[in-house]
Amino acid sequence: MRWISFAIWVGLLVSLSRAAPQESVKLRSDSVATDRSPIEQAAEAYEAAYNKGDVATLESLWTEEAIYTNRSTGNVIKSRKKIVEEFKKTFASGKKSTMALTTDSVQFISPTVAVEHGTASIESKGSDPESYVYTAVYVKQGNQWLLDRVTDDEAPIPHPSQQLQALEWIIGSWRGGSSDSEVRIESNWATNRSFISRTFTITGGKETFSGTQIIGWDPINQRIRSWTFDQDGTYAEGTWSNRGDSWTITNQGVLSDGKKSGMVNVMTKIDANTISWKTLDRAAAGKLLPNIGEVILLRE
Repeated sequence: MRWISFAIWVGLLVSLSRAAPQESVKLRSDSVATDRSPIEQAAEAYEAAYNKGDVATLESLWTEEAIYTNRSTGNVIKSRKKIVEEFKKTFASGKKSTMALTTDSVQFISPTVAVEHGTASIESKGSDPESYVYTAVYVKQGNQWLLDRVTDDEAPIPHPSQQLQALEWIIGSWRGGSSDSEVRIESNWATNRSFISRTFTITGGKETFSGTQIIGWDPINQRIRSWTFDQDGTYAEGTWSNRGDSWTITNQGVLSDGKKSGMVNVMTKIDANTISWKTLDRAAAGKLLPNIGEVILLRE
């Protein structure tokens, strides 16, 4: 689920805040809502309105006394009126920005108060994407859930594209091989630059072999990982490590017949237009296989 907020134009996640009215009566647990879809729908409406520059709709999605608190700067903007003024300034600047939000959790405090925790990704033309964690308080007024308080985190979360920046040099089309075989690799940014997608084709004689690889950042283990899928049904997961421009990819996979396989790839940047590729320690179905010698790939 995705959501946006107005601080995108200043490069910070917006947070609207006003303490929700206190409940004077203790509520029974079974009286509290559990369906998070109304909150997700409210967030989606907010995102759509922001991306369209629809100030009127954005204004209708906040309570009249909403407050934005930016925890990292200490800035506080009180009231829906003043928040809308910030929207108008941003849209008038002509700088197009978008924000996508992922909802991690929704907790209903009462039938009319809900708290959402999530991550917002900010992207502006000419700038690297950024991400922030946030907490948003929604208050139900009539049949509508409105933003009443949203607080961003003190520091941004690095966007996956920043973690993958060290591999940006592989983006593009590459070709290499020997007299009896040809290797072609196409690498592109994918999904908001959160992943790198690579397709490969190996042609030898009358046979052609192909597959797809996705490279991404693992935030739990704090490292780059990859997932490779071959045309014959074999798949593998790889962990990446590097020394400068030389990368070692350790792969563990499963063959189409269910047997385990593994190999180590060493990819080295020779220069901006040349890559060296080696395959070592190959094993399949419990048997060691010969290494594959160096292949030079040239940028097309």
